[in-house]
Formats: sequence, C-alpha cells, structure tokens
Amino acid sequence: MVVSSPLNVVWSRIQNLIGLSLILFFFTLPNPRFVFVSLALWIFTSTVVTALLQKTRFTLANIITLSRAFGLVTCSVILAHNGYISNLSVFILGICLMADFFDGYLARIFTTSSAGKLLDGETDQQFVLVAASTAFIFLDISFWVLLFPSIKYIFETCYDLFRLKVNEKEGKKRRKIIAAIVMIILFINLAFIEEESSIFFYLIGLLALSYSFLTDLIRALKSQLKNNHVS
Repeated sequence: MVVSSPLNVVWSRIQNLIGLSLILFFFTLPNPRFVFVSLALWIFTSTVVTALLQKTRFTLANIITLSRAFGLVTCSVILAHNGYISNLSVFILGICLMADFFDGYLARIFTTSSAGKLLDGETDQQFVLVAASTAFIFLDISFWVLLFPSIKYIFETCYDLFRLKVNEKEGKKRRKIIAAIVMIILFINLAFIEEESSIFFYLIGLLALSYSFLTDLIRALKSQLKNNHVS
C-alpha cells in the first residue's frame, strides 16, 4: 500500500486496527445482524474517508470502484435484514466481483492515479471481508475462514511495526492474480458449492494468499537487512 502524507499513514493504521477488531468481534459474537450492520457502517465510512484523503477524482474507473464499495454496503444491509444468504445478496456480490475486473480493464487503458489504485485495493479487501464473514456466519465454516481478511491487516501491521517497505512494482502481477483467485473462490463457494466440498477450495485460496504475503514480507526483510548492512 502506498500512502504519502502522515494523515494517510495514520488512517492506514486505523483501518488495520478496526479491521482486526471487527473480525475478533465477529468471532466472539457471531450474530448476523451485528456482523453485517457493522460491516455496512465500516465499509461506507472507510470508503468515504479513503476517497477524501486520497482526493480521488471521479474517473470512470474510480466511479466503478466506488459503486463496488456501495454495492458491498447494500449487500451487507440485505444480509443483516434477512438473516440468511439470499439470491439477491449473491447477485450483488457477483456484480461487485465482475465490476472489479471491469474497472481493472479501464485502469489499464487509461492512466490511473495512485489514489485510484489504493481505493481499488481497499475495495478488494472489503469484498474479501464481506464474503469470508458470510461464509463464517451462514455456512457454518470454521473460524479460520476469517483468516482471509485478517492476513492483510496482520501483515500490514507487521510492515508498520518493523518499518518494512514493500516494492509495489515487484510482484505486482502475482498479487493481482492471487487477489482475483481468492475473490473468485470466496464467491463461488458462497454461490454454488456445498459446504463439505468448499473446504478444499478455501484451503487453496488461503495457501495462495499466505504465499503472496510471505513472499513480500521476506523480500522486504532482505531489502532492509541489505540497506542496514550498507549503511
């Protein structure tokens, strides 16, 4: 994640802290209404604050990204109201997933600012948070499914604590591919796959995500050790 001003750095830390706190609350108090009302409020707040801090321009790609975020808010409200996974909630999640590939396509055609990329990445994380929470609450999947959204918060907190810097360009394609795989797995398991067989696909996604973050962490540690040795 690339953030420049001190205010953006503070907001990034707050996002990680609130994200982890929400996941802990969901684990200890798995009430559907509490979980998804909390998610709706958090996604709305996080998106608005991030867009304002990054001074996000209303390009077509960014409008689609913002629409994805507010689609996730709507999905969370529906889940909180119904208390079960409805066809409408799955449909909205599917639209949010497809829109991610569409705004990515537009971003490749047109010049995309770092603010747009940051907002897109945060919306991807929100999708993972909603999908994993839905699986935990309604599909009777064990608590470890909440590791999907937790991993990002944990690793970014580690980067911050140990002052590690990730080379955003190195491994960029790998991160995008694995992020897409994880979101697809989470959605397909919610929409189409029976509970018993879904565990296998969840494990594949979790291993891929862990591999990606560990690779970045190891490279950041090596880079820091090299810089310390030179200095």
